[in-house]
Amino acid sequence: MKRLVLTLALGLLAARPAAAQTDLFGRDTVSGFLDLRLGAADGEASFLRSGFGKTQYSGAQSGVAARAELDLAALAWRPELADGLTAYILVQNQPDQSHGIDLAESYLQYKPLIAGPVRYSLRGGLMWPPVSLEHDGAAWTTTRTLTPSAINTWVAEEVKVAALEGTLYGEIGEHRLSATAAVFGNNDTSGTLLSYRGWALHDIRATLFGTDPLPSGPPRFQAYAARPSLDLAGRPGGYAKLEWRPPAPIQLEVFYYDNAGDPHVFKDGQWGWRTTFTDVGLTARPAKDVEILAQALTGRTYFGNHSAAGWYLDVDYSSAYLLATKVHGRNRFTLRADWFKTQDNVRHAEDRDERGWAATADYAFTLSRHFSLWVEALHVWSNRPARFRLGEPATDPQTVIQVALRAKL
Repeated sequence: MKRLVLTLALGLLAARPAAAQTDLFGRDTVSGFLDLRLGAADGEASFLRSGFGKTQYSGAQSGVAARAELDLAALAWRPELADGLTAYILVQNQPDQSHGIDLAESYLQYKPLIAGPVRYSLRGGLMWPPVSLEHDGAAWTTTRTLTPSAINTWVAEEVKVAALEGTLYGEIGEHRLSATAAVFGNNDTSGTLLSYRGWALHDIRATLFGTDPLPSGPPRFQAYAARPSLDLAGRPGGYAKLEWRPPAPIQLEVFYYDNAGDPHVFKDGQWGWRTTFTDVGLTARPAKDVEILAQALTGRTYFGNHSAAGWYLDVDYSSAYLLATKVHGRNRFTLRADWFKTQDNVRHAEDRDERGWAATADYAFTLSRHFSLWVEALHVWSNRPARFRLGEPATDPQTVIQVALRAKL
């Protein structure tokens, strides 16, 4: 991270003459985002409270618990340093993160203005890889639902990288194609949450210094808080993405990720996990005011010393969702269905098998250019035998109702 900060500083100095003629802190370079939230939930304790609850809200055992909070405050700065060269820094505050105010993203991006059928762009720094179809709003927020899908919840909380990324854009007839490749570090612990906690649905995002709590349980060879932005072995990982936009209102993409983590490394209570996954995404717009999103992801994560019995921990994971959204005037209506599963390939005292599904319905009303009002109903059903060790049934259903006032500043 010191090298990344130095790279960003050198980029700012190198671009100083051009930047002198640019408004670095103008209306078009600085933006903010606020999300005020009121949530109520039943069901078990959240994973944030040492339970196996799948959302950030905890129920009151047999009753309903409610809380009001500032869910997210974010400040983004995107100055243009030179022709085609911009910087991006995103700082956020979330009450459920261990470091309330922290750095979420910080990178330099170069997109030269080139005429012709082939173009390119470069990006380097701390960032989320281009996986999520849902986080396309200000400050990397969702624009169709308050709570992202299980896939993109996990991407947001555990797939944060320090990367050097390049993309080629081209056209063949009326078909538009792009290919992205990157090398990255600082993501050696990806897979910790999926293995010890399982899938979840919430909008808490990873930060540079933040940690994520793990459910209570017997003594284990792992700290009870995961650190998603961590480099343990110094081995670079990589990801690649192909995107195709035919002459039709659809977009298809395939994404592959390998963090190249060393599964034998253990440092400061954190294991290095070898984590790989493949993601396939579809965006379709059958009508001007209708949009359909779909993603499917499958992968594997493991760590420990390999023996005849296999790795110490070895988990396969998969998830998929289908989302439909419709805009009518200042109103947006969205429905989404999620499915998720993990499979424990090595049996221990903790059974990490899991299966579940979720249904989400959202309504958003645009109050003005800067403000919107949201209502969301989320129901999650999951079965995880590890709940037995907390004295709870393996199956737990939970319903969460949220009301939000969002502001883009």
